[in-house]
Amino acid sequence: MKIKKTTINDIPYFIKWFSDSENTRFMITKKLTKKQMLKFLNDENRCFYTIWLDKPIGYCQIRFIKNTKRIGLLIDKKYWGKGYAQQIIKKMKLKYKNLTAECFNLNKPIQHILNKFDIKFKIIN
Repeated sequence: MKIKKTTINDIPYFIKWFSDSENTRFMITKKLTKKQMLKFLNDENRCFYTIWLDKPIGYCQIRFIKNTKRIGLLIDKKYWGKGYAQQIIKKMKLKYKNLTAECFNLNKPIQHILNKFDIKFKIIN
């Protein structure tokens, strides 16, 4: 698995991931347009990384909020349960200090991973 800085060329993958309601069931943003993604990529308070195997399988976002960095990620449902979220969070924790997160109450797997890496998170509904 590789984590690469997201480029404009990755946007079609983001649109595809966000067009699947199962992929976004634990996301605040449920749909994404090319225009929105371009705006996000140009936001100096966000940093996007695309997660690669032989092709992109998801993304990780770091949002810079005050003195913290909030992590968020989406992995294509075809790759759930294979340990990729844990690997990504581990790598991002080494790269960024003071990571925090928000997650839905029903998303127990990510809560378990966040607890494992001692990342504080807020439950949202």
